[in-house]
Amino acid sequence: PHCLYLLKIPFSNCRRKRNWRSKITQKDLDNLFEGPDFHVSARYAQVLNTVFVTLTFSSGMPILIVFAFFSLFFSYWADK
Repeated sequence: PHCLYLLKIPFSNCRRKRNWRSKITQKDLDNLFEGPDFHVSARYAQVLNTVFVTLTFSSGMPILIVFAFFSLFFSYWADK
């Protein structure tokens, strides 16, 4: 789920650079530079799900720890 947010970052930066001169009011500029809505409950549930699934199944599949690390790392950067 967080990969989509990471892929949107370069496109939103291009959109901002392309459209900032056409905005007339400060409110239009604020809307242009505002990020997407952040749903804390959904993100918290995804992080907890990743952590608990990793803790549950990592004794049988130790590679899950590496996958969980990258998942949490990308989640951090997507939410930042």
